[in-house]
Amino acid sequence: MDDRLALEPPRSRFRLRLEDPRVATLLALLARPASRAELAGRCGDLTEDALAAVLSLLYSTGFVHPADDAGHDGTGHPAGHDGTGHGDADHGGAGLPPGWTFHELLAYDGSRAGPRDRPYGPVFPLRATEPPAPPVAPPPDGRVIPLSRPDLDRLSREDRPFTDVLESRTSRRAYGEHPLTIEQLAEFLYRAARVRTLLGAHPEDDRPYAITSRPYPSAGSAYELELYTAVHRCHGLARGLYHYDPLGHTLTALPGAPEAVDRLLREAAAATGGAPPPDAHLTLVSRVKRLSWKYAAHAYALTLKNTGVLLQTLCLVATAMGLSGCPVGGGDSETPVRAFDLAPYTEIPVGAFLLGSAPTPR
Repeated sequence: MDDRLALEPPRSRFRLRLEDPRVATLLALLARPASRAELAGRCGDLTEDALAAVLSLLYSTGFVHPADDAGHDGTGHPAGHDGTGHGDADHGGAGLPPGWTFHELLAYDGSRAGPRDRPYGPVFPLRATEPPAPPVAPPPDGRVIPLSRPDLDRLSREDRPFTDVLESRTSRRAYGEHPLTIEQLAEFLYRAARVRTLLGAHPEDDRPYAITSRPYPSAGSAYELELYTAVHRCHGLARGLYHYDPLGHTLTALPGAPEAVDRLLREAAAATGGAPPPDAHLTLVSRVKRLSWKYAAHAYALTLKNTGVLLQTLCLVATAMGLSGCPVGGGDSETPVRAFDLAPYTEIPVGAFLLGSAPTPR
């Protein structure tokens, strides 16, 4: 793309570059229903023939839609032009299918392959300008807390059958009288998110970056997701903020104030209908450049898919261990950025998971 203004609506396979500033005025007027006479009266710099030609081009390429006398387009939505996203937010904007907003549809379209001229897929768009991000994030400075490693052979003999775990999985927002223990948290993190193997770059196989293997899958084996934890109550671990190092299987204590834990817990309560605070609030953070270094156009879409995979893994491990667990998909992006001192737009919060001991069955 050059430095000219361009429009690219999600329902059209065309892109318009604006060479003439008079057309920009016309497009601004088309953000709401307007008659040909009104447009001609307010675009005096355009001749009648030029106005007709531009409108014909915009219509044939899917940038504008005809409106009826009530100001609705052919879909029954308030009419306007797709390139602006203006229109009634409840209806998703002009010319959009029901249930869609302009930005969601544009993001969907941009994250899939199709007849577009933008780069897409594993084309390594940053390969020539910067090295790849490391396969495992360096642990932050702070006090390191080693975690115990469970005996997987013993667990494989004693665990509930997988079908039982899968069928009994549910979001649990109630917690036990006694808190989670540091041994349980260590086992949970080890089983769900540790680094199993670390492999160097292999350029001859078109893998010019180091990768890891972990218990859950990840696009391109990038494993861009990090786990940060706000501990509310945990036997053997002080209340506070921590970062999990999946390679060393350790926690690093972070310097955040106690109020940061409170803010994260308040968000958890709001997201779960006022449920009591969990023992531990885990924030999933994406080092998104691990993906955008390799993939063009859809790195963010991939990190959201990876987030879903990790959340499911956390759910199943919590169920297998007899703990209460609940995934959280939303939240204020600024709260964890401030709490964990994340680099804006480089380390982005993409999800959360609430963990705690299970209440005693009645």
